[in-house]
Amino acid sequence: MRKMLAVCLAAALAALTACGAPKEEAAAESTASSTEEAVSTATEESRPEFSMEDIVWTVEEGIVDEERYVLMGYTNQSPFTIAGLKIIFTEKEGISDEEKEAFYTEVQQAFDLDESIMEQIRGQAISLHTESERAVAPGGSVSNIHCYYYSGAYYVKDMGHYELVEPDIAVVRYVADGEIYTVNYDFRTDKYTLDNEIEKAYQWTATDLGNQIPKPETEIVEAGVDDEDTFMFDAYGMSLERFNAYVEACKEQGYTENASSSDGYYTADSADGYSVNLSYYEEDGRMSATVRAPEEPVQSEPETEAESEAAETGMEQTEEASASETPAADPAGIRPEFQQAMDSYEAFFDEYCAFMQKYAESDGSDLTLLADYASFMSQYSEMAADFEAWGEEELSDAETMYYLEVQTRINQKLLEAAA
Repeated sequence: MRKMLAVCLAAALAALTACGAPKEEAAAESTASSTEEAVSTATEESRPEFSMEDIVWTVEEGIVDEERYVLMGYTNQSPFTIAGLKIIFTEKEGISDEEKEAFYTEVQQAFDLDESIMEQIRGQAISLHTESERAVAPGGSVSNIHCYYYSGAYYVKDMGHYELVEPDIAVVRYVADGEIYTVNYDFRTDKYTLDNEIEKAYQWTATDLGNQIPKPETEIVEAGVDDEDTFMFDAYGMSLERFNAYVEACKEQGYTENASSSDGYYTADSADGYSVNLSYYEEDGRMSATVRAPEEPVQSEPETEAESEAAETGMEQTEEASASETPAADPAGIRPEFQQAMDSYEAFFDEYCAFMQKYAESDGSDLTLLADYASFMSQYSEMAADFEAWGEEELSDAETMYYLEVQTRINQKLLEAAA
């Protein structure tokens, strides 16, 4: 099973990175999203006053899951909810060649990097970054945010490596008057640069699917896939208690059939055929949700008399064989935690394909799309680690079949996104 998971995961990554290549021509016309107007233009005059001095941040060594890491934390003393914070650190001036070589050697040994990769690393200045997408209200704090090497996804565990860098740029997303503004702060010059685009803080579909699921009572909702068949969104500023309350609201709205749940996860259908899938991610206080419309039944061609007789004969033979055989695994035999992992895996690629569609329709000049792509690759690294852990498990027949169904759907979506 481990080998099958590894092969499929590698295939998905290959398709993902292939989809990420810039395209010369825009993709074919697609269904318009009702949340397309979630982005508008901002100007310095329209930007609410924000000061980086109101973000009191620290970086120090801490312990997470019995391991030491270099971690960032901050307190929000601004009058705005912080929707995201990223700090990029760059190499200090005056670092000796000996200190650099020691850094390169330690990094190579820690992550078993080959010489071709190390050659690229040595060709650029030492850099780290840290980022959090947790919504932090005024007066709130967040801690245990990992630091990473360069723009990648390797955790920094050596505080000595942090001592080689200094803060360079901060990217802050904050909420004001129902809009999310993004401002870049230069630590060297103490200057602010506002991104041209602002986003609606609460993005909700205008399709009928928006009436089929409760609206989360939170300040920030980010829409993903949004069409007549599927609506996906992330709600930020959620706690596990608020997630559980939302699950109960979904149950009250009729999502109780074929239900499967575990801590931080719930999926169910309604009597009308709608389905909902909910997952809670403690690290960034986020609830990821998907609601899908009922699938239209496939209209089959009328059977001929010969085909009808053949089908009846086949059914009789199947019934005889079934009398002496053990029944096939029931879908209920799928563990909730396995279904949660598979559904989250598929949801990730749904969001990625929607992003690639947006990229294909752009002229390639929107730098925020490049940042989003880097974020997807970082998320993929974390998801891949969680996914690979299932290679240690013994899957039931039902779980194996469900996995293959999910992987087949993902492969088809990736092929369509690359077309």
